[in-house]
Amino acid sequence: MLQQQTHEAVIVELAPRPGLLTAVSNTLAVLPHTWGVSIVHGEQVDAACLATQHRLFDAMQAGRLKLRHLQEVSATAWTQATMGASVPQVPGKRWYNQLLASRAFWTAFRVDWILLFEVDAALCAIPTTTLDSFLHAYDFVGALWPSAWCERWWRRERNTLSLPRWNASGLHQCSGNSGLSLWRRELMVQTVTSLGHTYGRMQ
Repeated sequence: MLQQQTHEAVIVELAPRPGLLTAVSNTLAVLPHTWGVSIVHGEQVDAACLATQHRLFDAMQAGRLKLRHLQEVSATAWTQATMGASVPQVPGKRWYNQLLASRAFWTAFRVDWILLFEVDAALCAIPTTTLDSFLHAYDFVGALWPSAWCERWWRRERNTLSLPRWNASGLHQCSGNSGLSLWRRELMVQTVTSLGHTYGRMQ
């Protein structure tokens, strides 16, 4: 019997990439059954083919693994433009960053915690510290950004966003890296709502 899922691991892939099946299989195998897993995909990912993979089939049948089209987690105009493209019509990974800064993404999931992962991420089968131990101590867990990125971001954004007037010198360490990261979903909904991000147009 499937346990109630209060947390979800999510990978976003618009186009098929080597390692997708391996990353998802690893996540399913290592996380406890209180964690669901979602693959958010675009037109270039053959959802029907993924559903037949023996490593994923049982999890899908049990309701633990879900395939979600990008349109299910994004209400923005640019979503339509990216659907048929092998590479989104947005420079670099800005489309992904803007997806994570949208309210539609975080409200598409009805869980307490979201673990974002990418194809180059792997979870340890026998970790020295359990994932659940982070849930009661932090709102976000992720890798640090290089200090130069933090300072450059601060100089660019400090006059356009309603942010606390931090001292830029205190940004020698900041985080937001999503390659393997843990997020308190309710807090992200509050954060992106307060900042007013919609990203209906790409600029």
